[in-house]
Parts: sequence; structure tokens; C-alpha cells
Amino acid sequence: MPKIEVSIAVNKDKKDIFELIKHLEHFPIFVKDIKNIKVVERYPNRIITDWEANIDGARVIWREEDRFDNFNSTMYFTMLKGDFKGYKGKWVIAKHKKISKIYLLVDFDWGIPIFERFVGDILLRKARVYLKGMLKAIKKKIENEKLVNLLVLFIH
Repeated sequence: MPKIEVSIAVNKDKKDIFELIKHLEHFPIFVKDIKNIKVVERYPNRIITDWEANIDGARVIWREEDRFDNFNSTMYFTMLKGDFKGYKGKWVIAKHKKISKIYLLVDFDWGIPIFERFVGDILLRKARVYLKGMLKAIKKKIENEKLVNLLVLFIH
């Protein structure tokens, strides 16, 4: 399975970042390629969501389960069904000197071995650009807004 790891430094407390990431349904507001995220089920430490994204003009949909480890500021995710065979991974928010760092690690399974052999590198590059774009949008969102504004977003 192809693996991607991307990260970004963020000038904000890791708890604030983790709270933003746990509210996936707000991502379409500030991540341009994510068109819709609908919460299907929400539990105290787990959420099921339906996603719709636009990746280079292609509509991609999937359902995923996310599990929250609040103590370690880590979120584990697994695709339950969607337009490709599967993926899984985790978000890790870590304190790094005077800043925080967001790590996003993803294992993809496109589901068609012969397809992966011929266009796998292209798919990985596109996935990496998409994931880095998501991290940049999160960084911009959380660094440019006051915590009060973020809390108002979560209440609505």
C-alpha cells in the first residue's frame, strides 16, 4: 500500500488544533477541495462522516470512521467505503519546541494493482498535493482566527 506522510508547523496550542481537526464537518468552509462532509453518526470518541471532494476536477466520495485519542492529540481514521478500495491513517498533533506540528500519515489502497503500476506515482503525487493543501488550509484557518471565533464555529 502506498504511504504518504505530510506535516506542517503551526503557531498555536496543540489542543486548539486538535479541537479544530475533530470537527471535520467544518472543513468545507476553509479547505477548497473538500465540497461536503456530513456527520452520519457522532459518539464521544468516534465519528462517522460522508465526504465529497474535488481532486483535479474529479469528484471523489467516501465514508470514513475517525477515532479520537484526546490524551495523545491523535485521530485515527479508516475508510469504510468509497470510490477506491481503501485508506487508513492518523493525524498527530505534537508540541515541537515553541510551536505545534500537525502530522498526517495515510496508507492508500487504490484497489487495482495493474493501474497502480502504471499511474501509481501520479496518484501519489496528487494525493500528496491534496493532503498538503489541507494542512496549509488548517494552518491558515487556526493561525488567522482568534480562539473565540473557533469556539463559535464549533457551537453552530
